[in-house]
Amino acid sequence: MYLVVERQKNNQRVHEELIYWRKANHIHRWFIEHVQSHCDDCKVYPVNQTQLRALMNQCEQTLLHYDQPERYLPTLYGPFFGSIDYDDLYFLEILRTKELLHVILTAFSFDQEPRILYSSSW
Repeated sequence: MYLVVERQKNNQRVHEELIYWRKANHIHRWFIEHVQSHCDDCKVYPVNQTQLRALMNQCEQTLLHYDQPERYLPTLYGPFFGSIDYDDLYFLEILRTKELLHVILTAFSFDQEPRILYSSSW
């Protein structure tokens, strides 16, 4: 699972990795539901500032409500999707995602910068 920025260089599209997730099925589920119109098809999807801010807020809410994580970022069962437990690794991935999204939301001027894209492949 990748979040990348797409830039134009020498008339070619170049993708620069912003976040890489591995087996973070709860994050992937959020993208399926909020970016991909409930379609898990391994295609590339543009992600806007509002969507990234919403994911960051969901991460914050999950960390604040440690006893009810399934209310905010439920896990997703499936092949190659990793653990569906609400364990330390689940919360570490949420914390890492929140921190990286904060950096992205601070660093990019979404009116001027190139596109942000999400992709996954199973």
